Amino acid sequence: MKNWFKNLSPRLLRNFFNEVNDFFAEEVIVYYNRLIKIGKVYPDYLYRLTILYLYLGDKKKAEETLDLLISKNDRYQKYIQLRDFIKKGKNVEVLHDFPTDVVNYELLKKLYDECEINFENKPFYFAVFFEIVGVYALNTLDYDNALYAFLISFFYSKDLGKFYYYIGYLHYIKGFIESAFISLKLSMEQGNEDVNMLLEFSHISIEKNDMDTALDVLLKIYKKHPTYPDVLYRIGNIYYLRNDIKKAKEFLIKAVKVNDRYESAHMLLFAILFEEEDFIHLKKYVDELKIDDFKRKFIFFVSLKFNDKVQELDYIDDEFLDEIVAGIWDHILIKIPKERVAYFLKRLFDEKLLDSITYSSLLGRFKGNGSI
Repeated sequence: MKNWFKNLSPRLLRNFFNEVNDFFAEEVIVYYNRLIKIGKVYPDYLYRLTILYLYLGDKKKAEETLDLLISKNDRYQKYIQLRDFIKKGKNVEVLHDFPTDVVNYELLKKLYDECEINFENKPFYFAVFFEIVGVYALNTLDYDNALYAFLISFFYSKDLGKFYYYIGYLHYIKGFIESAFISLKLSMEQGNEDVNMLLEFSHISIEKNDMDTALDVLLKIYKKHPTYPDVLYRIGNIYYLRNDIKKAKEFLIKAVKVNDRYESAHMLLFAILFEEEDFIHLKKYVDELKIDDFKRKFIFFVSLKFNDKVQELDYIDDEFLDEIVAGIWDHILIKIPKERVAYFLKRLFDEKLLDSITYSSLLGRFKGNGSI
């Protein structure tokens, strides 16, 4: 892992801590209230907003936001813990001893001891509050403040699993893939089974071309969350890359059943069905599609491949044409008989939708791909 802690000082942490209390927390509250105002009344946003109000001492707003949260989801454990704390005063137990096995122990323990902030015997939401601030800082590309926030959160919670997760996430955002992989692996070794962490680890494993590890982690999530669409899609995608088409279809179909507007899953599922050349099954799938833009494009490709007469070019708008020229649909076009692709490109050229240079380039590209 990158050692970002060696340049930190107790003074830097103190200054950040004071800034958070003075104005930074209000900025984060404004951000989440704005999201909620435009209709994104998601339980996790309400949870974060409740924690923010609670930390700043606005118990009335914390209770109002909590009530809205519980009305939307009264089953998730962390929401129940927050409700029990606010309504019943039941605290969540936190760790008290500074972990001696943390990476860079001596450096971090020195910061912990000398930054003159009382981290002991605080309610659980202090640590959660700084997690929220850290994630907000990351999303606004404020990497230094994200690091300070995650470090202070760790000092409150002493939770190594979460600490390694957020440091790994910071590594990943900054492009240090190997360091991110190491951090997230350490988080898993601490017993952290947070879904977001496991998803991030699987994604990094795929980037490292370690498909076995990625699939193992995703299947682990799937056992606990069998209707999580992103997990279903990623599992299907790995099976597709392994050429296990039967299993790929199985998981992609599950993904689009859970979320019928999941574009990435639909693109891959369509490519598989398109290659199988089962016209009746393919037509049924396209007819039932809820995404109008995709439906229009898929109907065109089906027509181009299976019909004797290609439909008129009404399906081709500027956006679709730009996507074709950019190569976004090459994986579909190379599955269509070469004479039909050639005819389609000639139609575009004749209708002056393609200039001669682009037309020649596309002909050459699909010839090179084995289509023309």
